[in-house]
Amino acid sequence: MFFDLDHFKRINDQYGHQIGDELLKKIGYITNKVKREYDIAGRYGGEEFLIILPEANKEQAEKAARKLMEEIRKAEIITDRGILRISASFGISSLIDNSALIEKDLRIESLEKIYNVSDPLNADWENINRQKRVIADYLIRLSDIAMYKAKNNYCGNCGETFSCLPKECPGCGSSDIREGRNRIVVI
Repeated sequence: MFFDLDHFKRINDQYGHQIGDELLKKIGYITNKVKREYDIAGRYGGEEFLIILPEANKEQAEKAARKLMEEIRKAEIITDRGILRISASFGISSLIDNSALIEKDLRIESLEKIYNVSDPLNADWENINRQKRVIADYLIRLSDIAMYKAKNNYCGNCGETFSCLPKECPGCGSSDIREGRNRIVVI
């Protein structure tokens, strides 16, 4: 799971970097409070965070993201201008649910053979670990793509995304165009 704080640059510009730093600390605290004990969370860079959810499928990861999203929305930072609230956009990918896509795109014969080694004493661990790193990088890339889709404007009718805010969807003609951010997109 990747998530990014919405409009963070604007917050830094309007409230100063000290408030931005306080906000990042608060998000780190909330993330550690909400995640499962065995999940791994960290700041990926800037205002982006990564959470690794072992053994979670897409639905479980989305449920975790919704819980975290709600806690972030409830968070408050007191400033000299009043209370500051923030939202976040989430992107999710899953090894479990994307196995066929991963095998196809990375030209891997079988994820099963990589993650459930049948003969551990004679396995080529260097190659297995190299493939796991490639797979991890691919999952991060998928989650990052999903997160950026969550930040795009979109049609509430068909889900098509846009970088601008059109009056109607070119795909289905609907006028139900919604501003992106504060969403979860799952790949």
